[in-house]
Amino acid sequence: MLRFLSRRAVLGALAALLIVAVSLVYFTGGAAPASARAAPSAAMWPGAGAWATSVLDTLTLKEKVSQLFSARAYGRFRSVDDPRYERLKKLAEDFGIGGFAFFQGHPMEQATLVNDLQESSDLPLLVSQDMEWGAGMRIEQTTTFPRAMALGATRDADLARAVGYATAHEARALGTQQVYAPVADVNNNPRNPIINVRSYGEKPGLVAEMTAAAVNGIQRGGAISTVKHFPGHGDTSTDSHVGLPVLTFGMERLQNLELVPFRTWRSRRWSRTPRFRPRCRRTSRAICCASRWATTA
Repeated sequence: MLRFLSRRAVLGALAALLIVAVSLVYFTGGAAPASARAAPSAAMWPGAGAWATSVLDTLTLKEKVSQLFSARAYGRFRSVDDPRYERLKKLAEDFGIGGFAFFQGHPMEQATLVNDLQESSDLPLLVSQDMEWGAGMRIEQTTTFPRAMALGATRDADLARAVGYATAHEARALGTQQVYAPVADVNNNPRNPIINVRSYGEKPGLVAEMTAAAVNGIQRGGAISTVKHFPGHGDTSTDSHVGLPVLTFGMERLQNLELVPFRTWRSRRWSRTPRFRPRCRRTSRAICCASRWATTA
């Protein structure tokens, strides 16, 4: 089953699961009541829980494990005999992968590829993409908005909400359902080489307000918002892509500064139901639609 994925990808997925588990315990203080856990998803996707459970019950253990993986993809045209295209098709058809994280590409070429992969998969694929300053962060000929720090300088949360809304609309037109944005890191280290202008600013209250507004806009636009990166990343002097940042301050500082935007978002995140209807071959659901311009159903 794992022949299509590298050892690094497997270890990365396992590490991600561990981080999620630890985060749930840390942010919630342990297991939450069943009613509290069910409420957010029910508000976001009415009826989706029952559908997801019914599909999950039909999967084997191997299929469930496959659903935990997401692979890199590019929104570029590839011929059907191109090894890069064949790899993506095998991941969707044979491995039963959970989704793809798209990087650079062209609007029509990405939408076409996404629809092709969705059609090839037995289960709906979750397509994600970095769009911190709009779809233009990854896709040519799409909208590029000012960086987050420019929005933060306006002190106008409505602008962050509007950018999130527009970004979500373009994302859905490209076949992307999950947007990797906004950035909730508090950029309180001027030597930070990786966050910098990607943050709304150095004041936790401002970052919290802008982050919550951006999440609201993305959700209203019909996409899934992903608040990132992690508390403390705004105070690192190391690029986390090439090294391991070390934070030397204590828990009290983390609670009073870095965690503020993440907690504020968590209290407001469920704002509106995204217009995303998944389909899988095991049910009669309509196929998930990339957009009104590039749809498979």
